[in-house]
Amino acid sequence: MSVPTIWWRDHIAAEAGEGAVLAEGQCAGVLVLTALQIDAPSLVRAVPTPPGKYFAGWAVGATQKLLKAGRVYHTLQEWRSSGVFERIVLEAPDAAVAAWMIEHTPAWGVAVPFDRLAPQAGLGLAVKAGEIGTVLIADVPDAEVAAVALGLGFAAVVTKAKDTAAIRAAVARPVDRAAAESRLDDMLREIGLDPLTARAENKKAGRGHAAGDGGGGGGGGGGESNL
Repeated sequence: MSVPTIWWRDHIAAEAGEGAVLAEGQCAGVLVLTALQIDAPSLVRAVPTPPGKYFAGWAVGATQKLLKAGRVYHTLQEWRSSGVFERIVLEAPDAAVAAWMIEHTPAWGVAVPFDRLAPQAGLGLAVKAGEIGTVLIADVPDAEVAAVALGLGFAAVVTKAKDTAAIRAAVARPVDRAAAESRLDDMLREIGLDPLTARAENKKAGRGHAAGDGGGGGGGGGGESNL
């Protein structure tokens, strides 16, 4: 199964290029899918199975504490097994939590902020996600940052940008890896971080690998098909 490359934040729907084999109807040359947005903290209580069928269950507010307790993810898996959705996406508040989700949950996808104020997710997180088989989704503000994210190896973007044509163009023509790494360095400097220091600290913390590092993956993953 192909990975949707664009998720639209306002209505949590996704699209992929013409010819991709996905789940629902076709619209204007692209396949459009929907996701059920789920308030993860609400799942600590018994809640009824939601109606409808969706491509993904998109869980927001899923903290490490909630996920470690088990009930939240167990409920998501039950809903997936009952056919409410096919894939589980966890939304992380930052790069550190995203790295933990990638390593310690079997979620199909993890969404993480990636913008000019929070570029740290660009520091090798896509490499780690790729090694484990998790679809890493960059939450981006505009087309320029979307092109950088995809150049860095993110599998997809989610955005509330209104210029949909620009986002589609960026996804169709992401910048190459070298240009993306250079732009990431600029973004790090813009928030007062030295790129070399940031990469070294990130590697030491075990939250990914610097570009070209190619080291081994972490544990976790498994369980939910990423195909």
